[in-house]
Amino acid sequence: MTCKPGGDDLEESWPHVCKYAPAIRKYVKNGGRYLGICLGAYLAGSEPGFDLLPGSGDTDQYITSKDAVVTSEIDTVVPLLWRQKLRHVYFQDGTRFDLDQTAAPTEILATYTNGEIAAAVQHYGQGRVGMIGPHLEADEEWYATHSLKNPDGKMSFDLFYDLIETLMKS
Repeated sequence: MTCKPGGDDLEESWPHVCKYAPAIRKYVKNGGRYLGICLGAYLAGSEPGFDLLPGSGDTDQYITSKDAVVTSEIDTVVPLLWRQKLRHVYFQDGTRFDLDQTAAPTEILATYTNGEIAAAVQHYGQGRVGMIGPHLEADEEWYATHSLKNPDGKMSFDLFYDLIETLMKS
């Protein structure tokens, strides 16, 4: 599996990673796995990105979507529906996904409360692409740094494990 975590802005990061796009596409197409978290999820798209989403699939900012619960790039906590159950997760300008579900098998794991896709696994050739807009890997320190509290009273590591298990299955 190759994993691209969060990081700087897409436009700032792309020039540093664009040379790897053909190798990453080939790796995933031939049966590899790609896990994109926040910035890494943006990079699964095509403008700019690794172009790992079949058909007309692409990525965009959740904060620009209709009825988004947050409309700025601040660090915050957002509600989402993970496998139809309400959960709260750490968020900082995370991705939303416009996936072409007719182009390849797709499993939607989570949606934001406005219905936009927050987490999914989609086939790409013989491989799979796992993507998540929010930061499920955020621990207590992330929340404390920004004086945030998760209303669920726990971290989101169980959701992160679910994403990885779904991505890695045959």
